[in-house]
Order: sequence, then C-alpha cells, then structure tokens
Amino acid sequence: MLRNRRDVVRSLQNMSWAPRKIRWSIRRWIDSVQAGRAFGSKLPPNQYCEIRYEDLIGQPEATLRRLCEFLGESFAPQMLASHEPRNNSWNYAFKPLQSTPVGKYRNLNLVERVLFNRLAGPLMRALEYE
Repeated sequence: MLRNRRDVVRSLQNMSWAPRKIRWSIRRWIDSVQAGRAFGSKLPPNQYCEIRYEDLIGQPEATLRRLCEFLGESFAPQMLASHEPRNNSWNYAFKPLQSTPVGKYRNLNLVERVLFNRLAGPLMRALEYE
C-alpha cells in the first residue's frame, strides 16, 4: 500500500511517539517505500502488487477489483462495506474508509517543499506522485 508522502509525513508528525522533525519523517517514508519495493522486486510478478491508498479511497470498486484479479479471487460487493459487522470476520463495526485524510496536508511551507524535493524527489517521480 503506497500513500502520498505529504500525508504520511504529516501523519507521522502527529504521532506521539515520533520526533517532530520533518527530515526524520521524510526519511521514514522514503525508507519504508524503498524497502517494500526492494522486497517486492525480488518476488515473482504474480506475488507483488502495489495499491495506492488514494486509489482505494477515490475508486474503491475498481481498486478492489484489480486487487481481486491479482489475487485470483472473485470480487464481492460486500468488500465495499467491510466496515459493517456482517461483512468482516471480527463482527465489529468500523469507520468506513474516508477521503478526509487524502490530500489533507497540501500546504507546505518553502523549507518543507525544498526538503521534500531534495530528499524524496526521485522516489516521488518514480512513483508518479506529482
């Protein structure tokens, strides 16, 4: 699961256990994505699939259908309502996926923009995040 670096970094900076340092947060995003992709590149193509969080939120059915196809599973409409107790193995009501965390942190100050571009620019381009 990939997620836009700005949203991840800001989310990290709101965690009580994480340092409030932008460089640290950017490095965590870079290191996590690179580690996942490096591991995935060693697997056969039929054993690694990247899904973007933003796609899951913005186009849930299409994204889940693609994932099901990759897994060789049938799509079921209940997958779109997994937050409902009758559709999950925990028999528990969860909050449904929401778009509010997507793009929540669009505004970056100049220093943050420069750091993002300098530290994460190549990876952002490789992932085709703007």
